[in-house]
Amino acid sequence: MADEAAEDDGFEYAVCEIMGHRKHAGRVREEERFGAKMLRVDVPTITVTPPSEQGGQPTYSVEKWTTHWYGGPSIFSFTLTDMAGGNVPFEGAAVYVWHCDAQGRYSMYTQGVEDETFLRGVQVADANGQVTFQTIVTGCYAGRWTHIHFEVYPDLASVTDVSNAIATSQVAFTADMLAGVYALDQYSGSAKNLAGVGTSPADDMVFGEGDWSLELGTFTGDADSGYIGSLAVGVDTSTTPSLSGGGGQPPSGGQQRSS
Repeated sequence: MADEAAEDDGFEYAVCEIMGHRKHAGRVREEERFGAKMLRVDVPTITVTPPSEQGGQPTYSVEKWTTHWYGGPSIFSFTLTDMAGGNVPFEGAAVYVWHCDAQGRYSMYTQGVEDETFLRGVQVADANGQVTFQTIVTGCYAGRWTHIHFEVYPDLASVTDVSNAIATSQVAFTADMLAGVYALDQYSGSAKNLAGVGTSPADDMVFGEGDWSLELGTFTGDADSGYIGSLAVGVDTSTTPSLSGGGGQPPSGGQQRSS
């Protein structure tokens, strides 16, 4: 109980609306995490003891806390187009995104963080076919150019089964923006890892296999104030889904993943 009481210090209890899509009720505070200032939201799982066991009144207790992280110096948007439907905005499609932290670690895969789920999320496309994620600039691990993994699903309900994905790809970052970010202390090692790959996505073993310009994000901003990035994604549901950009395989991970 002493540890739990100490954990509460500095928290406020609130209902948070995250990026206009998801609401969490729990304890909230800002913390430094993954190399950036982020909003920490701890959501409780409540255990209810039936009234028959407590003199006619139910009792409530916190079984566990689940931590979610939001924010950071990067906002990235995808704009989806339904090519088979006449190149119209793909309203209602869901996009699942995951990427590594400033140290190049993937939650669920990298040793030491297998039980964490940071830097993963799902958003549903609006009437303009757009989804937006507030996150951090991803770090670079040895052997790959810096990237974000994403999968597109026809709707939110489909995201629970990877076989429902209608598109799978990756976002490549531009070399000029990464130079500034990777000079920051919290990205120690990323500059060396990136240099080991080459000078552009064309040198990457995955992006270099195809037309990587279609997967290259557009970025504005700077390393101090943060970046806004975007990528236009055309989805052709009339064709059999294929893996673009190597299928989004993190180290020792394959294609299994969770939101």
